[in-house]
Amino acid sequence: MKKVIKLVIASLLISIIGVIALNTTTFLIPKGEGTAALSTENSVSGNSARLFAPLITAFPPSNEGTIRIEFPNGMTLAELQNISWTQFVAQGYAAHVDVLLDTLGDGTVNDSLVFEYAKVKPLDCDDTADYPVGPINTFGDKGIVDENAYAWLNSNVPGPCGDSNFDSNHKSLANWKLFYPNAKIIALEIEVDGWISQSEAFIDNVMVNGELIQNFDGVQTGNGQVVTDLTLIINPISLIFGDMQPGESKTLPTILTVGQSNLDVSMIQVTPSQEGGIFNENNVLFSVDDINFADVSEIGIINIPSETSKNLFVKLTIPTATPAGPFSGTITYTVMQA
Repeated sequence: MKKVIKLVIASLLISIIGVIALNTTTFLIPKGEGTAALSTENSVSGNSARLFAPLITAFPPSNEGTIRIEFPNGMTLAELQNISWTQFVAQGYAAHVDVLLDTLGDGTVNDSLVFEYAKVKPLDCDDTADYPVGPINTFGDKGIVDENAYAWLNSNVPGPCGDSNFDSNHKSLANWKLFYPNAKIIALEIEVDGWISQSEAFIDNVMVNGELIQNFDGVQTGNGQVVTDLTLIINPISLIFGDMQPGESKTLPTILTVGQSNLDVSMIQVTPSQEGGIFNENNVLFSVDDINFADVSEIGIINIPSETSKNLFVKLTIPTATPAGPFSGTITYTVMQA
């Protein structure tokens, strides 16, 4: 089944997925040259989340593929008992989880606890000899995130084990609860990155405190949603149709490309010398001051992730008996999530 996403000015919302026990919102966020997208591969049932990050050879950017699960109503660190997920490690280093904390009570992320494969067991720390591949539960032979799992503080050095600065900020979840008794969890971020090697993992059945909060498929229930963070890049950014007579049609070429950074849908300006008309059936927004003008068609569709760009021909038709007068407006493209 395909899901339709409408892109309107500077927002992109994919409201897809469910099985929400806690009140959470899930975002799939690619960073740098990374990928975070729904997939049907290596899933427990239906969909999984594919996270991919090429090796970082220069910084910035930081190549990451991230699942961000937010807790709008708040959850305290003291309430966190465990985190687990199924993952299929296709290559590189297994996905880890960052627990983003509000430690100051100001409603923002002040620091985070990093639980990763090579650091969750202090007696087997910096284990690089047997990175797991294939299907595993959370960290495979290192277990899941629970009271006995160790995390390091993101504001501190990331290692190695034995370094005095690292060791002083490398504690079990139980000890971090004592250290931050009033901290609230803003979000969890399950991710792969490219610091160690090119990495790819398929994530499914994310659980918190033994409850399933995201399986990336099914019908949306409760307050959960999955949002993909994409950039719609349009070239050229302005489509100038010029002078047109009532009843006349013109077609202009443009390239629509899906990027992988922060939300940013550029406004396309269309400026003929005539005005009038209504929406057509292609879900295209074309308006000025809440008044709809003209008939814009042949906008085209992009299927994500099978297509990353497409050459489009945007057609503007000025209906007959349209009064003269220049105007501009915004075209909204329709994108399909495969």
